[in-house]
Amino acid sequence: SAGWRDNSASDAARANLSLGYDINENNSLVFSGNYTDSNTRYAGPLSLAQYKTDPQQSFYNSKSYSRDGSYSLSLDTQSAVGEGDIGLGWNFRDIFWDMGGKTKNFQYTASFTPKYKFETSENTHILVGFDGEYSNIDFKRLHDGSAPYKGYADASQISAEPYIGGDCTLFEKLVLNAVGRISFSRLSVDNTEFKQNSLDEFREISVRGTTILVPNPDWPPQINPANTYKEHVSFTGLGANFGATYKVENNTALFFKFDQIYH
Repeated sequence: SAGWRDNSASDAARANLSLGYDINENNSLVFSGNYTDSNTRYAGPLSLAQYKTDPQQSFYNSKSYSRDGSYSLSLDTQSAVGEGDIGLGWNFRDIFWDMGGKTKNFQYTASFTPKYKFETSENTHILVGFDGEYSNIDFKRLHDGSAPYKGYADASQISAEPYIGGDCTLFEKLVLNAVGRISFSRLSVDNTEFKQNSLDEFREISVRGTTILVPNPDWPPQINPANTYKEHVSFTGLGANFGATYKVENNTALFFKFDQIYH
């Protein structure tokens, strides 16, 4: 809470919680979450002359405040045919920056990840699953610390990735495994910027050495078309991996693995 240099005090508080509940001998619920509240000061740079005079001084009183959280809920299940789980997740960050200009950023991600592993025989398993995710970032550039904004932007991405795979043990020494997935993703970006000279309702002018306020003819805020846009784009890709492991002896094995990654 007290940094060695001026303008460098920081603090953070964090809480964690985990809860589990056995519905029955085959099904259970697990919740976990954490939350952090932090304040950070940035002392900034010094010239060599300033450092030699007083290395603890600071002329850069910038700061940030943030709230962060991450939460998950999982249903684990098993039966005579196999085992699996259904996962729900949500995390966020809400952060305010004051580093020469004031900005506010709120971002979050929600996820849905069910999967199940079927035991088709003593030596063979089949895995099916789905990874779904939605992410969003809301960004605002503040003018004098409040509305009207200098500009704001919003970016979001939704993705869906079903997959299927399995593993098989042959001759008690050779294990083969493979997984393939297809990825669908859509990205949307919306950015709006306002003309700097239209942000203030009044302007300061000097008349015979006296500063007075007069109405701003460019107010209310006007959009700057050069830096304002809206875009949407979609992607589709394939990912897969294949592996083989051969157990030569108890302490020795040979393996081969191939990955094709799409991100």
